[in-house]
Amino acid sequence: MANLSILKKVATVAAASTVAVMATTGKASAITIDLGGTFGTATSYVYNQGGISVTATGVGANPAETLLFRNSNGLGVVTGNDGNDNNQVDGLDINETLNLLFSPQVKLFRAIFSQVDATPDGDEYSILVDGSFLQSGNIASIGTGTVSVAINNSPFGALYSFTVTDGDDDYFLKAVEVQPIPEPLTMGGIALGATFGAYLRKRYSKKDEKLVKA
Repeated sequence: MANLSILKKVATVAAASTVAVMATTGKASAITIDLGGTFGTATSYVYNQGGISVTATGVGANPAETLLFRNSNGLGVVTGNDGNDNNQVDGLDINETLNLLFSPQVKLFRAIFSQVDATPDGDEYSILVDGSFLQSGNIASIGTGTVSVAINNSPFGALYSFTVTDGDDDYFLKAVEVQPIPEPLTMGGIALGATFGAYLRKRYSKKDEKLVKA
């Protein structure tokens, strides 16, 4: 009976360890995706990093003439005849929007803006996830130049939209920090490990009961 008790404890610890390791493995690490790059304009830019694919597009006053602008500062939006004189995400004609489409879905932890200034009342941002409001604020209240903004309570989503709130807001989106959604197989493995641990505990408990009755 002593041997069975020892075996039961070992099985329980082993099962718990398996579940713990699988849970740790299943939790994806946050990844920072740099949106800067070679100077130029395009209808879209695609980034691939850490198993995540990101497609960036822009929305402006004239969709047919809307392009993304990219340089070392990150991404901006060029609408109509703005040319390179106004290549940030801004609100001069309409509130331009920079869309980031992720595959797989991700949780947004942090957005890094650049060329942020405090005049006349600071550059403001607004973020939507899959069409629903997520967070907004005044970037200049945190700092100017290149500013890192923490995103609170983001759900997992595919489409993150970055826009402004009025005509005197403008910024580049330099980078984002995201966490990919855990893989279904990993989550299933965690559940299987937990079930196996429960089975072992039940099996050895029954053997102990039989020995006690004998």
